[in-house]
Amino acid sequence: MVIQRKEISLLPRPIKLYAEIVEACERLFENLIEIRTLRFSVPRKETVLDVLPVRRELVCHILI
Repeated sequence: MVIQRKEISLLPRPIKLYAEIVEACERLFENLIEIRTLRFSVPRKETVLDVLPVRRELVCHILI
């Protein structure tokens, strides 16, 4: 992002949009890490029940 701001271009770049996309991808990545951590640290039966809201939120983020 810093490099893109410094580049000279005839057309303006949507830096704000790029920042929002990067932020959304980072949140998605953090959610995936949380799910993975829960999956390995909690017994399977409890993991499926406890992670269900997080999985729903993840799917919502992907669909949006």
